[in-house]
Amino acid sequence: MMVGLLYIEKGATIHHAGCHGGTALHWAAWTGRDKLVQRLLQEGADIHKRCTTFWGTPLLWAVHGFKFGGPENRYHQINCVRLLLEAGSDKTIPNKSGEKAVDFLSEEDVKLRQLLS
Repeated sequence: MMVGLLYIEKGATIHHAGCHGGTALHWAAWTGRDKLVQRLLQEGADIHKRCTTFWGTPLLWAVHGFKFGGPENRYHQINCVRLLLEAGSDKTIPNKSGEKAVDFLSEEDVKLRQLLS
C-alpha cells in the first residue's frame, strides 16, 4: 500500500488500466487496501470505470475480493465497499455476466448485505 501512496505523491497516472483492464482503484479495492482506496478517491479515481475482462466496477471488485480473497482481510474489504459507496458508487451496475455486487454474497455476509441494500 505504501508504494501505491508514494506513486500517487510522485504524480503517477491513477487512471492507467493494467491486467484485466483494472485501474489502481480496482486493484486496491480487490485487495482490501482501504487507505489506498481512500486516497485514490480523493485524487478523483473513476468509481464507475469498468474493467475490460469482466466489465466490473471497483465496487464489484471489492465485493469479489471480500468473498473470495480469504477471511483475514474482511474488515478492510468492508471498509473499501463503504468508501466506494460513500463516494457514490452505483451498486446496481452489473458485470459481464449480469451479476450485481449483492449477487456475490451469501446470507451470512450480513454486514455487506446491509451496506449494499
